[in-house]
Amino acid sequence: MLFELKLDESHCSRVNWEKLFLLCELLKNIISSVKPYIWPGNENANNCVKQIQSNMDYILDQSNHKWTKTKEGYIIVKKNSATAEAIDSLEAGNDNLAINMLEYDRMLQKGNLQRKREILANMAGFVEPWKKEFKESIYSTLYTDARELVNKLDIRHNNSGKGEIPDYAKNWTPKEYEEWYDNTFHTLLMIFLAKKQIEIKKDLNKLKKKCG
Repeated sequence: MLFELKLDESHCSRVNWEKLFLLCELLKNIISSVKPYIWPGNENANNCVKQIQSNMDYILDQSNHKWTKTKEGYIIVKKNSATAEAIDSLEAGNDNLAINMLEYDRMLQKGNLQRKREILANMAGFVEPWKKEFKESIYSTLYTDARELVNKLDIRHNNSGKGEIPDYAKNWTPKEYEEWYDNTFHTLLMIFLAKKQIEIKKDLNKLKKKCG
């Protein structure tokens, strides 16, 4: 597995975060798989497992990351309060979308433009039915910006040949595209949070009407 993941055991004084997090994910998932089979009386094995987990948790805590459990196993994601709150606003039954949103914040997702496009397209599709509701709210500009980003930056329509990349993006490097994909992700998160605020506003208006 180390060979396939291009990891080695040689010491390196300079931290390569990508490889460090990849190694942590590998160890976490191995431990999760074999832990039920470790004999409870094997004190040495259990102490070793506890120490490895403690070290990994410390690395994540100091680098502002955390563990997230997916169908495939444990992954490391950034601690992003906006992502967490947006996921909390989702109704039950949207587990796949929630996992996708967490996956976007995965450290090892950096540079994977194809997967980021897929996640952004899924998020954009989810908020599509809110168009009329946002158009009639103070968040109409936010919603319009989100639609422009996903429709013009090779995220949704361009993939099917239905759109044309704007002049300002035609000469972008992959790094510049990724920066704007990350901006798009943030904008879509704000859509989820704004939707929650719209619902709060509706409830407030009902209260005011009842009291009036």
